[in-house]
Amino acid sequence: MTVPAITQYLSTSLSTISLPAHSVVEVSQEDSIEEFTSPSRLSQFLHYDAFLEKRFSIQIPALTAAQVSTLQAHWVAVKGRAIPFKWANPADSTTYYVRFDSAKLTFEQIAPAYWSCSFVLRQAHTLEVTEPEA
Repeated sequence: MTVPAITQYLSTSLSTISLPAHSVVEVSQEDSIEEFTSPSRLSQFLHYDAFLEKRFSIQIPALTAAQVSTLQAHWVAVKGRAIPFKWANPADSTTYYVRFDSAKLTFEQIAPAYWSCSFVLRQAHTLEVTEPEA
């Protein structure tokens, strides 16, 4: 069985996305504990030490036509879900390396000149992004 290689990206070569300040961000992360019942019928917990990616649910209630175009251009530049990019979380001011987790971007027109959008960002694996050597 062949294991696929992980594509590595240099952090300085990754693009940055900037979302409107009024975006709603929800963060979720899988649990690293798994419960199972042992043969003696005792409840056991298995803790595994692995990279646990964060998922960020983004809801943007109002975008102008220019902002929609910018977001669509970024989607095309990172080839949808393929290439990670930098994103500053407005809730904690931390910059994350993320990629789109949604298969497509959809916009809903809410007024003559405004659209809404929601999508999910998934944290890129730590082995995917490397820092430049000093």
